[in-house]
Amino acid sequence: MSLTDFFLDYFPGYNKFRTVTMILVIAGFTLPLFAILTLQKILNREIDRKAWLKPLAWSVGLTAGISLIFAIIPGVAGSFVSPVDSQFPDWLQSSLIADRQSSLQSDAIRSVIFILLGAGVVWAIVEEKIKVNTALLILGGLILIDMWSVDKRYLNDGLFVSDQVAKNPIRETAADRAILLDNSADFRVLNISVSTFNDATTSYFHQSIGGYHGAKMRRYQELIDFHISKEMGLLGQRLEKIKSESGMDSLFLGLNTLNMLNTKYVIYNPEAAPILNKHALGSVWLVSKYKIAENADQEIASLKVIDPAHEAVIEKKFQPLLSGVNLNDDPAGKITLTQRSLNKMTYHYQGNGNQLAVFSAIYYPKGWNAYVDGKITPHFEADYLLRSMLLQRGNYDIVFKFEPASFLVGQRISYWISILLLLLVAGLFTKKYILPEKR
Repeated sequence: MSLTDFFLDYFPGYNKFRTVTMILVIAGFTLPLFAILTLQKILNREIDRKAWLKPLAWSVGLTAGISLIFAIIPGVAGSFVSPVDSQFPDWLQSSLIADRQSSLQSDAIRSVIFILLGAGVVWAIVEEKIKVNTALLILGGLILIDMWSVDKRYLNDGLFVSDQVAKNPIRETAADRAILLDNSADFRVLNISVSTFNDATTSYFHQSIGGYHGAKMRRYQELIDFHISKEMGLLGQRLEKIKSESGMDSLFLGLNTLNMLNTKYVIYNPEAAPILNKHALGSVWLVSKYKIAENADQEIASLKVIDPAHEAVIEKKFQPLLSGVNLNDDPAGKITLTQRSLNKMTYHYQGNGNQLAVFSAIYYPKGWNAYVDGKITPHFEADYLLRSMLLQRGNYDIVFKFEPASFLVGQRISYWISILLLLLVAGLFTKKYILPEKR
């Protein structure tokens, strides 16, 4: 732990890694390296017999001795129970403990055997009982058997699949096929037939509300915790009470977060037709009013009480962008998504007055820029997570482009360094192979 604490305290960013226990890789690399270097010195007769015999005896006694204790009395290693196990019934906990003890005992006996065989080979080398090359072959064989048997636990024949399965890892379900018939420009899918936020299969075919990634956006996770999970629970309760298809329209009433995220389809059974949400707000929509929230906490709480189709909630820090502007309720105003790609989204707007647009896309100012007539135009956050923008009267396109400064700067640096490297290689080649010939 002292080495781990040192890295946690003094190496910037180390505590951000998902598994900080990877510091153990240092031990996993250095200990075998030191062992091989020591063996090399023994083989080269660089260490006197008296100098290495006593340390060898101590190391064999300690490692084999501790392993033997674990093999005979596995209970000394700990309780074999984790805090997570408390959720299981007593009979299952007992089975887990017995299984873990058995694994420890078998591995401890296995370790004793390898330690004694390895030490015996080293002793035989020094005492000239066997030739060096033979001893090295035996040690190599022991290492291979040790590594192979352990690796097979994690990568075995049962983990391999046929080429057909590998090329088509996700099977298209009846629900997927029905949704793929929709040629709309943009919408999202909620799959409640799987663990929504721990399963990424839905994203293979559709834009998904759920999915999984080790690095999550904090705001979206908070939206899941505060609203989406609760709305999913309410949706499930309503589904159980629906007796006919005519009642489907009422399923999504009041589910503000799912509607503003443009959740057009819900998969409740992979082999059944998905549920169509007619209340989904689309890729973008115009609102006639907005309310100012004092902070982010008030903003996320307001999502439950507003009607997102007609009103947006905006945090106070963005209020200066709206100061002195009166929104016009223009029934003829219209905005639509016309083009969508990973790094660029284009919308067309037509209206007769100041309009406030809400885009069903995550607000991320560290890269996304908005353009009107080729000029960067301010946009801001609304409804805790989405993008919003004040639109003036006219008929024009709004283009969002993903242009992260860090990537662009890095790309330029990489470009020029590559050119310098090519010039350097060309110069060295010329100096070595061309210029001497001229002499």
